[in-house]
Amino acid sequence: MVNVVILSDAAYFIDVGFGAMGPHHPIPLAMNEQIFAIASPAQVPFSYELIPDAINQDQRYWIYRHRKGSTTSWTIGYSTPALEFLSVDLK
Repeated sequence: MVNVVILSDAAYFIDVGFGAMGPHHPIPLAMNEQIFAIASPAQVPFSYELIPDAINQDQRYWIYRHRKGSTTSWTIGYSTPALEFLSVDLK
């Protein structure tokens, strides 16, 4: 589970506990893939897409990838569905 915060009609991904390859500040979530620098030269993009092995092929996921520099390959860090959790869900 990750935190998504909505401010002024814009959604931001917040995960301060993922480690060195995680974002160090809120990242805006947008349907088009955007690449953000987290600690130069490391980069992270988010994308909103299907996961080929998912049973429900109508469900899209936010996919978090990272790489250590512009010449290294992308690694998937994690994925999360766009689901809202209520406080009762966490009890």
